Amino acid sequence: MSKSDLCDRLLDILAERKDPEGLEGQILIDGQPQPPSFTLMCGYITQDDVVSGLLTVRESILFSANLRLLLGVGSTEKDQFVNEAIKEHGLGSST
Repeated sequence: MSKSDLCDRLLDILAERKDPEGLEGQILIDGQPQPPSFTLMCGYITQDDVVSGLLTVRESILFSANLRLLLGVGSTEKDQFVNEAIKEHGLGSST
């Protein structure tokens, strides 16, 4: 198994994307048990993940926000989140 495969497996386990069947031990974050909200606080896209080439950057981030943010988060807040993410990653227009 390559380093990349091991890293993907670890991230899958942390993100609770894989069944922990056959694994032993504890998952600790900074020495503390993994909080229930951990999967809402962080995320990653695997190298083989399929992202639609038909969506804009804004639409892709908004799609992710709709999946990850709590149901009570309104569309205005989601738009603000998307705008901040685009700005933080330098993905906005340069005009």
